[in-house]
Amino acid sequence: MIEKIIQKNILYPEIIWERPVHYYKNQGGRIFILAGSRGSANKASLVCEAVFRSGTGIITLGFPDILKNLYKDFLPEEMTLLLPSTPGGTIAQKSKEMILEQIKSSDVILVGPGISVNSETIHLIWDVIINATKTVVICDDAIFAFIKGIEVLRSKEDEKYLIDYFRNIKNELVIILSVDDIFKILHATKFNDYTKPNISFIKKHLDEILSFLSKKFNSTFFANESEQIIVKDEKVIINLNKYKKEIISVELVSAIISSFIGQNPDKIIESAATASFLLNSALNLAHEKDIEKRIMSSDILREIPEAIKKAEKI
Repeated sequence: MIEKIIQKNILYPEIIWERPVHYYKNQGGRIFILAGSRGSANKASLVCEAVFRSGTGIITLGFPDILKNLYKDFLPEEMTLLLPSTPGGTIAQKSKEMILEQIKSSDVILVGPGISVNSETIHLIWDVIINATKTVVICDDAIFAFIKGIEVLRSKEDEKYLIDYFRNIKNELVIILSVDDIFKILHATKFNDYTKPNISFIKKHLDEILSFLSKKFNSTFFANESEQIIVKDEKVIINLNKYKKEIISVELVSAIISSFIGQNPDKIIESAATASFLLNSALNLAHEKDIEKRIMSSDILREIPEAIKKAEKI
């Protein structure tokens, strides 16, 4: 039986715990971000800024070394991990061991913003998703890697093998996706319960399908639509958005979720639900300041600290 909760007020205030005046950086979580490629460097910058504004203590950005001059004035050297590049300016497969080593000293890994769909990079990202030993937040281009990995498994093995495969991986997955992504995942899995569903059907049965996928993949799913839906097994948390036509960028969503998971690594669905609530609160605050303006990611980002302060007072 699906347990559906509409989050009208913040459900898990402990996620945004008030920090003491003096605290060590690692008390704010350690996040490792894999992002960026030639032509999509700006996504990594937005994610890093959002993570900082959410209170993360220690951040490491892993990116293709060909972009080092773009980031040198944005992040200090000790907060970066330069990774071998492909000829196309994306993260190369030979980065794998460097990445897995960095993961050991991290609380959460965010994978995907602007990494491209280069075939070599996608193969690497699948390896990282499956072999990481910490919680992995998957979004943007990493969703493509996730789907491609599923397609390869299902081309060789049956449905039961796929389910057992994910049941046996050592880490937690948080998968941030759109309805279009859900459509592609269902077609890739070829689950007997949902044979060739269309977009309309998925939208109509979104809660049910997300719960189904969460149980099959033993993962937390986050539907990033105008109404954000967070699902783990049969628990469904919905954050309503009064600005129905606005969808908050996946870069902001993934960054805030990852930041809160890093600070609360044992409370994944609680962290994701709280991030969603605060993002919608920040969106509302941005609209209140200028009701005529088209709200950008930068506007929402500026309001995150105020949204946190507001929630702490509730």
